[in-house]
Order: sequence, then structure tokens, then C-alpha cells
Amino acid sequence: MIIQNYGEGAARSNEGARIYSEATLKLCQELEVKAIDLWTIMQQKDDWLTTCFTDGIHLASEGSKIVANEIMRVLEVAEWEPSLH
Repeated sequence: MIIQNYGEGAARSNEGARIYSEATLKLCQELEVKAIDLWTIMQQKDDWLTTCFTDGIHLASEGSKIVANEIMRVLEVAEWEPSLH
């Protein structure tokens, strides 16, 4: 979808995005920083590429809802003072 919309110069792949996502999650774990695995969460949706993204890069309405819901889920269980929820 990305190449179709932006041409060969924007060559990205789902495999490359997966590798980047896994590396980012690993780094966050090593640094003891909380992270949300949006890659895995979005991939669970049927037709996730067209449901969650408008063009393979930018979030569609459903993708934005997933991001917002996951952020709220983390904030609800976070033990921060003062509470952000």
C-alpha cells in the first residue's frame, strides 16, 4: 500500500515494521520504560492495514481509536501521583 501511494522511494515493508517494532519494545524493556505494542494489537484486527491506516502510514479513525484506548488502558492502571486518570 505504501509503495502504491508513494512510489518505490518509500519502500517499506510490514516485515521491516515488525522488526522495528520488536527492537523498540526490546529497548524499552531494557531501559525499563513502559511501551504499548501497537503493532501486535493492530494486527489482530481483520483487514488491519486498510482498517487502521488510510494509506499504510497514517492512522485511520479505527487506528486512532485503538491508540487512544491503549493509552487510556495504561493510564488507568498506572500508579502515578497525582493520578492521570
